[in-house]
Amino acid sequence: MSTPKIVTSSPKIIVHWLNQSRANYIIWFLEELGLTYEVKVYERDKNMRAPEELKKIHPLGKSPVLEVDGEILAESGYMMSYLLKNYDKDYRLTPSSIALQNKVDYYLHYSEGSFHPPEVMLVVLNVTRKKLPFGIKFLGGKILDAIADNYALPEVVTHLNYLENNLEGQEYFCGDKLSAADIILSFPLRNSLKLLRNPERERKNYPNVLAWLDRISKREGYKKAQEMDKEHPAKF
Repeated sequence: MSTPKIVTSSPKIIVHWLNQSRANYIIWFLEELGLTYEVKVYERDKNMRAPEELKKIHPLGKSPVLEVDGEILAESGYMMSYLLKNYDKDYRLTPSSIALQNKVDYYLHYSEGSFHPPEVMLVVLNVTRKKLPFGIKFLGGKILDAIADNYALPEVVTHLNYLENNLEGQEYFCGDKLSAADIILSFPLRNSLKLLRNPERERKNYPNVLAWLDRISKREGYKKAQEMDKEHPAKF
């Protein structure tokens, strides 16, 4: 029989952080919990790929990855659930009611399973368009635009409308207090607004989301996470 893992009150945490990735909201998450951590920085190559070095930490070579007292944790939603369960004893990011806790759990799955895929597809299509050889740039661009306009973009707009409605009458996604739901949704929501065909005009359709983004952007943990990307800009 294996020995149960002992969870310490002051864990040794290492964040394996990749620029232009969801690792940013793990930094913000840890800041909100008041946990001490170290950061090991990895940078994407010119093709937007993570370095092979990350596969030495986790076989999938993705980021974020956490080491907590030597245990490797992957998948953003799981990491947040693990940290909430073991280290959020003061309910900093955990709602007090069971109903709202269940809602947080829903958003942790929703963000990664439903919202991220079309948003990531739009990013990939945009990067691919920039890298098309000159001889097929026009035709290839038309094909990529058709994929974006007929699938990825309408899906992203559907999610934006859904989340806009969910914020009606409240400051955060799970009531009047910041929770893990807000943190995990911050990355895809911010990116999705930038990926609209006419961001400056269309973003006005989402006043609740814009007010929420303004609200969270004033938090010190959020600012610290954003500063990381400024220090390590992508080169693709």
